[in-house]
Amino acid sequence: METGEFHLEQGLCFKRMDSDSTVRIRKYEQPMPSEGNPNVEFEAFIDDSSWASTIASVSNRGEDADTWEEAMNYHNRTDYLKQTNNE
Repeated sequence: METGEFHLEQGLCFKRMDSDSTVRIRKYEQPMPSEGNPNVEFEAFIDDSSWASTIASVSNRGEDADTWEEAMNYHNRTDYLKQTNNE
């Protein structure tokens, strides 16, 4: 498991790749992976648009243009605190 990965359960981890905003999903062999564990069973990369679609699709409102845009904006925002502090 790498620093910055979110461990959901049973070795399933998620990490935002800051270089291009994709989300990496990894499934480790061990249910509680440790730092530096190289035993990866599965790895996939989801681009930011598909990630937003996934989040919107499983939201209570379902996916439409508005929920996709909200998820996309949330995923890619970097200056939210700056904006809210300047209001």
